[in-house]
Amino acid sequence: MILYLSTFALAAICASIATALQRCEQRAWGFVLLGCAVLIPSLVAGLRSTSVGTDTSGYVVELYDAADSASSLSSFFADQLARFEPLFLLLVYCGVNMFGSIEALLFFIELFNCIVVVAALYITGKGRGLSLGYLLYLLLHFNESLNVARQSLAMGILLLALAFLYQRRFVRYAVCLLCGIGFHLSAVIGLMYLPILRLIDMLTFDRKHIVHMKPARALALTGMVALPVVFSMSFASVMSLAEALGIVPDRFTIYLTSGGTALPQSLIVAYLVVLGILWIERDLVIEGRFTALSFLYGIVMYLLVSYSEHLWRFGTYFMYPLILGVVGLAPAERSRAGYLLRVVDREFVAIAALILIAFALWYVQIVVWGNHDTLPYVSDILGVWQ
Repeated sequence: MILYLSTFALAAICASIATALQRCEQRAWGFVLLGCAVLIPSLVAGLRSTSVGTDTSGYVVELYDAADSASSLSSFFADQLARFEPLFLLLVYCGVNMFGSIEALLFFIELFNCIVVVAALYITGKGRGLSLGYLLYLLLHFNESLNVARQSLAMGILLLALAFLYQRRFVRYAVCLLCGIGFHLSAVIGLMYLPILRLIDMLTFDRKHIVHMKPARALALTGMVALPVVFSMSFASVMSLAEALGIVPDRFTIYLTSGGTALPQSLIVAYLVVLGILWIERDLVIEGRFTALSFLYGIVMYLLVSYSEHLWRFGTYFMYPLILGVVGLAPAERSRAGYLLRVVDREFVAIAALILIAFALWYVQIVVWGNHDTLPYVSDILGVWQ
């Protein structure tokens, strides 16, 4: 746990300093630090034990062995295409034949992952808020399967697709979306954001109604955020009572075992960050209305699919597009005296706050409550040094 949070914090700090340096016309050093920001989590992914994470041991290792023993690309695809998406198979096959080790494959999967996310954030905000969006993405990595595999790749490419969608570059959006689906079918949720964008084009109310809220409206927004959190965490208990009273059949609650509906701590962090975003005025790159409607859509879809032990992970996919909204957490000033210090100070505080929130949630769930359902691999993380 500490290893992962330290890695994420260091990567976000490097990204924060890198973007500030680039705005101060020190692009060479900025590029070096941005490279460090993507290399740090990639190195950890390559060093950790392959037993950590269900998706790593169940998918990457299995496909690595299959690709290593396959006589050709066509034979590898013939054996695996029915179970996995084609672009992920191609990535694994190329990694096996180019590098010849599972550690190198994990490293380059994560490297590709991080580069795509950084590119999406940069295109959206021109460097503004990049470090915070990057940190939020890494925190969403930290889920039950600790996966650096298909879903994370698909979500990273989905962010790039949505970055083009926000700028009305529909051809690039379609190409990136198809690529994301080629890594994992979960990227198909990106299709839902095009009609949301079209709906916003038809709305007439001013964005200040969202970002400049009166106390009553702010309280309502807080309730909107708190309600799905409370409901999701208490749903299993409510359904168990309903089953005992004979209101619902047994088969309906079979998926509510093993803490499957417990809200993962990374999603709680996402809620808190998005709540902060809605309080702060943003530039015109991302309309406040788009962020608000995407947020509502994400909550609704999370509630619809989070009622089983496995599908709550699918609910977290709808939170990923909100990462692009953090571009508004950085100030809009360009190269001015003291700009570097102002940006770094502000983003360092935000990074520290997010890390402390994640650590506090982990401490309460694992140490105080003794609930290991959301993080079953905590004891195995030290396998990174094996």
